[in-house]
Amino acid sequence: MRLKWLLTMMNIFGINNIRDALGTGAVIIDVRTETEYVGFHIKDAFNIPYDEIEENIKTIQSWQKPVIVYSTYGLRSRLAANKLRKHGIAVWTSTRDQLCELLASA
Repeated sequence: MRLKWLLTMMNIFGINNIRDALGTGAVIIDVRTETEYVGFHIKDAFNIPYDEIEENIKTIQSWQKPVIVYSTYGLRSRLAANKLRKHGIAVWTSTRDQLCELLASA
């Protein structure tokens, strides 16, 4: 019971952080494959697959904005976020469905 409450609170704080980041002009990156991106993606999201994040670090840094990365279930977005954080980039992670829901409620 306590663990479920903790996970719920972490999710709420994560959503609030993402909402704040969007309010400051954060860039959204879809870290799924190109095939997944073409099938469906969030409007204005860039497609940089998680295994190509490292080779795009300089471009991402040049945006000088916080970044929100998303994937279908969250694993690839967490992997990408770890790489971005190592380079000093402010980054939040989300799943595709969570981010769609958040954007729809804005």
